Amino acid sequence: MLALDYNPRFWDDAARYDRWYEMRGIGLGDAFLEEVESALAGIEGNPQRYALITATSRQCQIDRFPFSIYYRIKTDRVRILALWHNSRGSNSWKNRR
Repeated sequence: MLALDYNPRFWDDAARYDRWYEMRGIGLGDAFLEEVESALAGIEGNPQRYALITATSRQCQIDRFPFSIYYRIKTDRVRILALWHNSRGSNSWKNRR
């Protein structure tokens, strides 16, 4: 099992979306973060499971929320690049390393 390594902005984005959802309904932010954690566990358990969307990048759709996690499989780790809302331009996340 490869360890997950995060772009520093990943958890900042997750916290921002958590606050946004929590303002819309008590417990909704927690539900969002639970889905993010579940998706991350799926990536960690089997990073090859999710679709290639470029030659080196993969996309994992979050359940119940319109977000995806973008990542790359490296030799010794899985680099989590972005937590991205599906309505945003799908190419913008590619600038993250």
